[in-house]
Amino acid sequence: MTAESKKTQVSALDSPAREVLDRLAPSLVFAPRARSESKLHSEVVEHSIRIRKPYRLHVNGGAEFVPRYHPYGEFADIGIQDHSEDLDDAGIAKLAAIYDRAGAAELARNLFHHVGVPGEGLTARLFREVRVHSEETEMAVLECRDKYCALHPEDAAMVKSDIESPRSPSLSDSTICNRHLGQLARFELFESEHIPNVTVPDQGGSAPKVRGDRQTGGILHTDGWKANAGVLNKGNLITINGVYEVRPHCGLQRTRRLKTFTVLEDVISDIDGRACLKLSPKIITSGLPAPEGDGSLDRYRNVASETSTDNTVVVDSAPLAVVGGADDEERTYRQALFWKRDALQYVHIVRQPPVRVGTEPKGQAVDPETWLLISRFRAPDGGRETTRAHISFGVQCVWPDMGIRIWTAAI
Repeated sequence: MTAESKKTQVSALDSPAREVLDRLAPSLVFAPRARSESKLHSEVVEHSIRIRKPYRLHVNGGAEFVPRYHPYGEFADIGIQDHSEDLDDAGIAKLAAIYDRAGAAELARNLFHHVGVPGEGLTARLFREVRVHSEETEMAVLECRDKYCALHPEDAAMVKSDIESPRSPSLSDSTICNRHLGQLARFELFESEHIPNVTVPDQGGSAPKVRGDRQTGGILHTDGWKANAGVLNKGNLITINGVYEVRPHCGLQRTRRLKTFTVLEDVISDIDGRACLKLSPKIITSGLPAPEGDGSLDRYRNVASETSTDNTVVVDSAPLAVVGGADDEERTYRQALFWKRDALQYVHIVRQPPVRVGTEPKGQAVDPETWLLISRFRAPDGGRETTRAHISFGVQCVWPDMGIRIWTAAI
C-alpha cells in the first residue's frame, strides 16, 4: 500500500482523535491567526526547513517571494489512547501551549513598534494612539478583519469596559475561539497567558551613546555602558536621539516619533563599556525623498533626522535611550501584542508517521485548521489500533513592522 493510499480523512479517524482536534482548535490564539503554510515531506537541512518568505515592498504595497530558512524547533508526539489525561482540559491546554507559546514569543521578541509609557497600564488614550500608529506610520496596517491583539488575563480584566462586541459570530471556518473576548482599538481581542514578560536590566552607571558617525545596517556600535555587565536582553527596545520614523507611503516624510529598534541578542558590555547591538529593523538612510532623489532607494529608507538631507542620520555620540530602563533596579513588564495576520508565519512539516516497533501505519490525516497530524497504527498480529497526534513546525515573525507592543504593568 502506498503512502498516498494510506492517508485518510480526519473525520474517518477514531472519536478520541476527533475530540482532541475539536477541543484544541478553539484554544489556539496565535496559530489560526497567522499565515500558515505546510510542507509535504520537506527536506530537513541542519535542523532547518526552506520556506518562502513574503517580502513587502514599501513603495507600492506589493509583494514578492524570496527563499528563506526557518528554524525547525517545535515538536510533540502524543499517544491519545495511551494517555487519557491528554483528553482533559489540562492536557488540551498543554497541547495548545506548544503552538501559542511559540507564536507569542516570536511577536514579543521581534515587534519593534512600541507605544505608551512602560508600566503605565492600558488606557483609552493609549488605545487611540494604537489606532493612529497602526494606520498612519510605516506599518500601514490596513483596516481589515485580520487584525488581532492578545493580552494577559489580568490586563484583559482591566480593560473590560473598553471591549466591544465581536463584529462577526465566528473568527475561523469552523468554531469560535474560547479565548476571544471581542474588539479592542479595532483589533480582535484574545487573552493569553503565554505572552512572555520582558525584563530590562538595571541601567545604573550607563550613559549609552553611538560610537561612530553615519552608521547603517543591523549592527550599531555603542559605548558609555557600565563596564563588564549585561546591559540589554533580547527583545529590549532602544531609541537613538535624532533618529525618527518615516512614512514610506507619503514621500518618506519624517514623523514626530523616534524610531524604536528591537535588540535581537543579549548584550554584554566590555571592560571599556563598549557594546555592539544587533538591531531590527536595520538602519537604512540611503535614498532621498522624490523628486530630489533618483527613486532607486526611496522604498527602503526607514529613518530620517530633523535637518539632514543625506545619509548623516545616525551621528557620533548621539545618546541612546533604553525603553523601560531605570538606574535603580532591573524591571520586568507584562506585554500586550497587537498584530496583523501577515506578521506571523507558521510552517508545518507533514511527515510520515514515526516508525514504532511492533506496529504498522494504517493511515494518517492532517487537520486543515490546526495542521495537527493524526496517524493510526495497528499491531501486525491484528492487535488493537492506537492513534497518535504529531506536531512539527517552525514559526517566525516575518513582517515585524506590522505589529505593536505595549508594556503594561511592571511586575
